[in-house]
Amino acid sequence: MNKRRASRKRILQVREKQMKLAIGNAAEAQHHENELKTNRDRLRKLCAQTYETQQCDMGRNLHAQMELGQRLLRAEDALEKALGDARQKLAEAERQRTAARIDREAAQKLMAQAKRESEDEEIRKQAMMPRAKGPKNRRP
Repeated sequence: MNKRRASRKRILQVREKQMKLAIGNAAEAQHHENELKTNRDRLRKLCAQTYETQQCDMGRNLHAQMELGQRLLRAEDALEKALGDARQKLAEAERQRTAARIDREAAQKLMAQAKRESEDEEIRKQAMMPRAKGPKNRRP
């Protein structure tokens, strides 16, 4: 294997690893976004339950319940911001995955080209080598 082909093979291996990392990062970002969506839905349900209950007969309990509801609303707003950040991170991970795939495909093409060139060079070398002459027809 010539140097060019070996170099292309190393490049291809690096591109394969980059592709695997990009896929892992995208999956991790997607998982994080899904967790945030689940937490947001839980918060909304809890907030709705807090405002629906009519059990508060004392002013102090009503005040505590209203304060809890307000805190839940603020937490939901913070969660919405985190969800937006997670979506941006997911989009960036997807862009990196796409770029890694393109780089890998380019490296595969270069590797195939180097292999063809190497094979062509071997064929040319064999064609240039002097051929051994066969035995002459001798009459006994």
